[in-house]
Order: sequence, then structure tokens, then C-alpha cells
Amino acid sequence: MKTYRSSRLAGARLGPVMLAGILALGVRPGAAQGSEATQAPDTTRMTLIFAVFPGQTAAKQAMRDMKTAQQVGHLESYAVVSKDQNGNVIVQQNQGKRGATPSSSRASKSVDGVVALLGRSPSGGPTDTAGYTAGTQAGISKPDVDKIQRMLTPGTSAIVFVVADLWVGDMNSAMRQAHAKQVLDAKLLP
Repeated sequence: MKTYRSSRLAGARLGPVMLAGILALGVRPGAAQGSEATQAPDTTRMTLIFAVFPGQTAAKQAMRDMKTAQQVGHLESYAVVSKDQNGNVIVQQNQGKRGATPSSSRASKSVDGVVALLGRSPSGGPTDTAGYTAGTQAGISKPDVDKIQRMLTPGTSAIVFVVADLWVGDMNSAMRQAHAKQVLDAKLLP
């Protein structure tokens, strides 16, 4: 009788463990369909931060000093750029967050879009559709595109990065403590 009771108790304990294991594996109807079919749309509110530093290497040094933010995962995507005395934009560093989540993908596209914009001339006014199109590709408004293009001047460097809205205040403080000349927050458009 003792053996029967032990096996019944073991079975009673094993049942919930097996159920938890099945749930952890994510077995559900439609699981065989591609991950695209089951992935929820990105609803994360994010902000692009553009911080300009004096000199062509100051932004790169500031990024080195932000190792903790990189390791903890606050930064969805970032790039370090500079503009030489001739007006040429140089990408010194570029990195997206590991893992292909909808928010990290959107952040990477936004950073890449802003970096591409930096090599262009600022838009010409209210009838300039190229500036509007470029802004939507970067995921930010046209006025923010214009500001960003004017902020990076020859002989300066900048960090372009995207964070969840929760971290904007902390990142702005970090940029100011790193001696950024200018810091702009641009909300990513949905």
C-alpha cells in the first residue's frame, strides 16, 4: 500500500509540472504558422534622441561612457556620427539591439533613416516634399528632420539613438552630463 500511495503522490506532483512545461513551450492552435502571423504589432512608444557634441570624437567617447545603458538594454538602436570640416558625414559606430522584435526593428530603421538624412541639405520650406518623405522614412516629423539636419555642423559629432519613452529623461540627463551642446527629443511616429 505504501508503494501505491507514493506513486499516486508522484503522479499528482508530476501533472502540474507537465502542464507548466507544455504552457512554457507555447503549444497553441496555429503555432505551426509563421511567427509573422502570431507576432503582435509594435505599440511601444519610443523617442529618438539626437545629441550633438563639440569636436569629431566627443560623441564616440560619450557612447563609450554609456556602457551601462547599452548592457542593460535601454538603447533600442544607436549610431555615432561626425561631420568633418568639408561637410562630409562619417558613421563612426552603428548598432541595433540584438533580437528581432518589432520595436527594435522600428528603432533601427529610424536611426538608419536619420543617418541618411544627415548627408542631405535641410529642406527648402513648406512646399518641399523631399523633407517630408525623408522624415516619414526616419519615423519622425518634418520639423524634427529640419532641426536635426541643422544641428550637426562641420567639426561636430552626434549620437543618434532610440529609447522607450520611459528612459527619455534619464538619457537626456546622461547626454547633458556628457557635455552635449544640444539635445533634441523626437517622438517616433506610430
